[in-house]
Order: sequence, then structure tokens, then C-alpha cells
Amino acid sequence: MKDKGQEQRIALADITNVSYAAITSPPRVVLSLRHPTVFGDEVAFCAPVQIMTFSQSPLIADLIKRVERARESHHRR
Repeated sequence: MKDKGQEQRIALADITNVSYAAITSPPRVVLSLRHPTVFGDEVAFCAPVQIMTFSQSPLIADLIKRVERARESHHRR
């Protein structure tokens, strides 16, 4: 994540939840984090705009799958 000159990497396994609000303008994504960062324990950003406004973004769906896989592999360690 990067904002106003501050930057911090967030591991996918450190994301506890991905919330996606397609009906807002612009669509909004909120990541809940296991550990607070310089941005807090949640980070939000605008999702890519798409033609079908009430359906889930393929990019966000992919992010959710990647977060789930990362959490599963992290728990197996």
C-alpha cells in the first residue's frame, strides 16, 4: 500500500477479510489486517470500475482467492 509518500507491503496471509462494495461509486474494497500497519488495521481503496456494476470484479474475486490460499498455506506451517 502507498499513500502520501508512505509505503508498506502487506502479506496476503496477513489479510483477515476482504470486503467489496460494488454498489458504491466508485466501488470500494476494504482489507482487514491481522496486524496494524502505518495505515491502521484496515486499508481501503477504489476497485476497478466495470461495465456490470452490481457484479463482483474479476480482479477482486482473484484477490479473495489468493488471500484464502495464502492464509491456508500460512496455517499449515
